[in-house]
Amino acid sequence: MKNIIIIGLKNSGKSTLARNISNHFNLKLIVIDQLIEERHRKIKREILSFREIFRKHGNRYFRKIETEVLLEIKKIKLKNIIIDCAGGTPLNKENQIILKEIGTIVLLDLDKEINFQRIIKNGIPAFFKDPGNPKKSFEELVKIRLPVYRKLADFTLEIKNENPKEVLNKFIQLKI
Repeated sequence: MKNIIIIGLKNSGKSTLARNISNHFNLKLIVIDQLIEERHRKIKREILSFREIFRKHGNRYFRKIETEVLLEIKKIKLKNIIIDCAGGTPLNKENQIILKEIGTIVLLDLDKEINFQRIIKNGIPAFFKDPGNPKKSFEELVKIRLPVYRKLADFTLEIKNENPKEVLNKFIQLKI
């Protein structure tokens, strides 16, 4: 099987699908956010979650490490892997080129209303531009990110109310 890269909006089910593909096909799972945490730990000698890294050190630092992580994956030429990308990873042009070189990109495109409800379930995310109007913030996010995701994706899985097993079956039917 080719390397598979899962992209999509926050809370779309990317991590669950990536984990299920990894388990089903017995492939190594790589979670970009975890690699960012590990690289940060080596650089700054501090243990922070990817969210804390972003908050404390800012977008520029976070995205720099993210690109370095992707370059490392490309450099060591890993094969038969599943990559769980963070929602912002594909927005950087350099990352887009690297992702295309690493593997086949699958967009997990969850129904927008379901995705919105999942995102706000545990509170309004810090990255929403207008916390007073979460719906507007989400719509702006979708407007910016989805066209980039769609252009980058080799395959798109449109998801409504399917459970994780059904989503995995939809992926398997792609015959990548």
